[in-house]
Amino acid sequence: MNKPVYEPVKTPLSRKLEYFRLRYLPVIVFLVILGIVISLWNIRVYNPTFVGKVEGDMAWLAAPETGVLTLLAADQFDRMQQGDTLLVIQIADTMQIQTQLEVLRAQIDLLRSGQDPVNNWQRNRINYAGLQLDLMQERIALATLDVRRQQLGRTVSRQQQLAENQLVAAQELELAELELDLVETEMRERETYIQDMEALLAEITERDASYSGEPDDPIRAAVRVHEREIEALEQMLKPRVVLAPFDGLVSQVLYPQGTIVPQGELILRFESITPRRIVGHLRQPLLVRPRPGDQVNIRTRTPDRLTAATTVTRVGAQFVLIEETLQRPGIALETGLPLEISLEGLEDMPLVPGEVVDVILP
Repeated sequence: MNKPVYEPVKTPLSRKLEYFRLRYLPVIVFLVILGIVISLWNIRVYNPTFVGKVEGDMAWLAAPETGVLTLLAADQFDRMQQGDTLLVIQIADTMQIQTQLEVLRAQIDLLRSGQDPVNNWQRNRINYAGLQLDLMQERIALATLDVRRQQLGRTVSRQQQLAENQLVAAQELELAELELDLVETEMRERETYIQDMEALLAEITERDASYSGEPDDPIRAAVRVHEREIEALEQMLKPRVVLAPFDGLVSQVLYPQGTIVPQGELILRFESITPRRIVGHLRQPLLVRPRPGDQVNIRTRTPDRLTAATTVTRVGAQFVLIEETLQRPGIALETGLPLEISLEGLEDMPLVPGEVVDVILP
């Protein structure tokens, strides 16, 4: 009698999946979690990472004196070279200078009246000082005329604008222009007279060598003091020229040309287009103690994620408040130890001032 042939019973797929879930899945999950832990350990613990910011030179240009912004040589986004003229300010407070000129004129008159009691043997020296006083009087008068010319120039400009809009009679504009022409003519004549007097005094000084070798008397000392005061006032009347401190571009303009800017008021912001350094803040807890000369890796946040090595140049002395844009979300006040990082070795990275990068400590 033949033996029956038995076929093996097929295991259902559900049983196989259950067997896999019970025998192999825990091992696989364990290995995956172990790999994730090792990866996080290497990234977050073994290689501390923090955020750094690329910095460049930046300067706020302010008005050195209260005056009219007569020239604004650059507009926003204009590139300028170091030493280029950015703006010119003409002093507007001419009344103060005119008052100082009046005080100087009174002091010179007092000095002139004090020459009478001097002995006769000093007469020649007094005459020479008198010529110097006359010269200073003329220079004061010239400076006063210059102040008057500036005031009349602004008046004529206003009258021209009003005349264009038919808000003022043409006769008033003609009178203002005539007065300005008269002041300019008198200034030219006084300048010629001052040049002649200076030439005469220079000739007398060259001929009288013995006089120049004598000790200075109080009158000559006072004359020199007033000369310096007049020179200082003449310098105050000159326009203030503000130059570009470095190569860069104008990023912001706060006052248009032709406006009156108070002293110390910010006019424009000038920024460099070339990065100078990277500054980062190492947060607590400090897993490593960085020192100058330590190597770090810089990684950009661009799509290609460029990475290059450089060194730490300086380390801060204490924890400081981190810039708001670099703080982690949800943290209002965050402190960190500042680090200055060199740009050597990062020449191939197209870094832009203000860019945020990742700093990795080995």
